[in-house]
Amino acid sequence: MGSFLALVSSPEHRAERARLFGAGLETFRNAKSREPSGTLEREWASVATFARLNGSGAPVVSDAATGAWLIGTGTWFHRSGPRSGEEAFLLERYLEAGREELANELEGFFTILIGDGRSREVFAITDLVPSASGSVPMTGAAAEKRAVQSECALHALVTGRARRGAGGESPAARCGGPHGG
Repeated sequence: MGSFLALVSSPEHRAERARLFGAGLETFRNAKSREPSGTLEREWASVATFARLNGSGAPVVSDAATGAWLIGTGTWFHRSGPRSGEEAFLLERYLEAGREELANELEGFFTILIGDGRSREVFAITDLVPSASGSVPMTGAAAEKRAVQSECALHALVTGRARRGAGGESPAARCGGPHGG
């Protein structure tokens, strides 16, 4: 299975995000002896994808008009026919129909992240069990195959733990769930 790295921050924390992103890329290079297969950096997000050992895997896809981007891992099937390897279709479908509709149209073993440049929000769509995510089990709407706004989940993907808010509130209070995301 391929991998991805995504970091999101406010513009005033761009330098710190860039430092962490560079460290994440270097860690992957050292651990797997591979370069990213695709990267994208925006004022508010830095993302990279890493191919499978056999070289297959999805690049970062983006839409210049909206600043939206999409990365994914695993194997997905859209009910109208497109499948893994056609991620540009997924981004186009998201921009047309929205995240909930797209989530309801997918089957498979996958984790997909969508960054919406219009709102600067990032959403995760996973399969029902979140079997391809390997890091952030989601409950509630995501378990029912709904897309979720995922600042907390993205932080957990990168650090392995949910983040406390600036005021020290728990991840559950901050992210609206018993496990913080």
